[in-house]
Amino acid sequence: MTQHTAKAEHNELVASQLAAGKSAYDWVVIALFYAALHLVDDQASRKNLHHTGHKVRARFVFEEWPDMQPAYVALHQSSEQARYECGLMGPGDATKAQQSMRKIVEAIKAKPVA
Repeated sequence: MTQHTAKAEHNELVASQLAAGKSAYDWVVIALFYAALHLVDDQASRKNLHHTGHKVRARFVFEEWPDMQPAYVALHQSSEQARYECGLMGPGDATKAQQSMRKIVEAIKAKPVA
């Protein structure tokens, strides 16, 4: 297990515990986005790529998994809304984030970077 996958698993666990507690939905969304980010960074590291910004990472996602990009972008945007726009998140937002995360995980498992 790499540091990125360990961090992704940790962030998913945090999101799951928060969602089960039916509170802090903004942090559910944020934790899931950072779990996705670490999964993507783990894959990029297999090509010796180390992203320093969201735009470069988003380009990598599009190049490797174009069908997964909408889920990644949606999760990123929801996370930014929660973090920077003081967006109030509810259970529906957490559910959408969980759905996006499932699509991301499935896409990476179906086509891991060689």
